[in-house]
Amino acid sequence: MAVTDHEPTDDEVVRLLADWLPDRRWFPVKGADARLTAVGGLTLADPRGEARVRILLVRAEAPGVDTVLQVPVTMRPDRTAADDGPTPGGARPGQAGPAWIGSVGSPPMHVRDGVGDPAFLRAWMSAAEGPRPPVDAEHARVLTGEQSNTSVIIPASDPAGAPDEGPAASAESRPPGAGDATHGAAILKVFRALAPGDNPDVDVPRALARGGWVHVPRPLGWLEAQWPEDGSLVHGHLAVLSEFVDGAQDGFELACAMAERGESFADLARDLGSVVAGMHAALASALPTTDPGRADERAAATADAVRARYRWASGRSSRSTPTASRRSPPAPPG
Repeated sequence: MAVTDHEPTDDEVVRLLADWLPDRRWFPVKGADARLTAVGGLTLADPRGEARVRILLVRAEAPGVDTVLQVPVTMRPDRTAADDGPTPGGARPGQAGPAWIGSVGSPPMHVRDGVGDPAFLRAWMSAAEGPRPPVDAEHARVLTGEQSNTSVIIPASDPAGAPDEGPAASAESRPPGAGDATHGAAILKVFRALAPGDNPDVDVPRALARGGWVHVPRPLGWLEAQWPEDGSLVHGHLAVLSEFVDGAQDGFELACAMAERGESFADLARDLGSVVAGMHAALASALPTTDPGRADERAAATADAVRARYRWASGRSSRSTPTASRRSPPAPPG
């Protein structure tokens, strides 16, 4: 597991981030000035050597907020700006765009948000643990609108599919509305707000897939790191690469849409209940709690993760007062 270090350029990049971060949807400080400090970082090697790749861990502090954020960046010399083609998520390295952060150093280096940059994706795949299928980093697509993570859909470089890492879910084995596993494509979820301890988004699907349960996207790669926290080192997951399931629908949204059309959700509800029951059985088998000490440890880790997410959510200012709709749950009596 990699341990973060500190480089002189980290502080320069953090100063640039003071102007760039407030416009990110996943930035937890809204309506107030945040104090930003570099906690540390990891340098990843781009196999093609096209850019310097650095994962920065930045502490954001404000009233009610104290969160460590992950900001992967790529840095390219100024002289390459005229020759580089467009990269996913923004304009050319030397131009303004959603991924453009600024320039640091002398001679200047162009700094971009690395998520979606092929150089970062190649470097991440090289550094991650797990089977790591061959993917086409040049044609990755960043998803927009996420609140606490950033996800990137990465097509397979080999359309034949992902490596055989346990049974995959076929179209027949998935319930209606669950979508289909796109041949070899993957989705990289970069955790922006970090919390110490194992991330359930990594460990739970990994355990279920290892046990042969087919109703979960298979984790294909993951990256962990250690960073300083309150005078000691803590560890946590930075990101996870999973099998990409295309066409999946949110169950609640699907049920509402069917209700609006006057269609019955009963059969799908039965299928969903069957899958949930199977998941509980698979969880009991994959993650047994017969060891009280281990059970307490997992419970504490889960509680810590929930607290960290609550702190992140409570530190955000309200965007607007929600209005009632037919989809809103009824108010409790009294």
